[in-house]
Amino acid sequence: MFLAATNRAMFERLCDALNKPQWTNDSKYKTRQSRKENSDSLENVLSGWFAKKTKKEAVDHLSKYSVPCASINDTSAAAREKYINDSQIMIEVPDAVAGTVWVTGKSIKFSRTPMEVEGAPLVGQHTDSILNSILQYDVEKIRKLKESGIIG
Repeated sequence: MFLAATNRAMFERLCDALNKPQWTNDSKYKTRQSRKENSDSLENVLSGWFAKKTKKEAVDHLSKYSVPCASINDTSAAAREKYINDSQIMIEVPDAVAGTVWVTGKSIKFSRTPMEVEGAPLVGQHTDSILNSILQYDVEKIRKLKESGIIG
């Protein structure tokens, strides 16, 4: 979980969200420096509070109080986020070996250039077409390279 309550106003909103109004007048937490010096006690309370909530519950609750926060996701959890899914930042694609995998999707979008996102190619999958289209090798030359073991 990422949480930012670095200035006085944000810290006061955090105190409200956690139902800890006494912290706003406590000398241990009055300034940014004093909160840093007493971070262990803050972390103990915060850890206990977060342990009782799901990521979504914590983000939803803190957001109601305008406390900057976000869950830190692994790939699978990130792929399930509505924004990530709706904007196609990650896309599930077929993979010849793994079945399906999540990959970086369409993080940059162009109005006139469609973006195709695919799984990783198999080793040698494009060898013939590259040798033919770029190096202008004909079918016979490619066959001889395969027979001699130079390419697979």
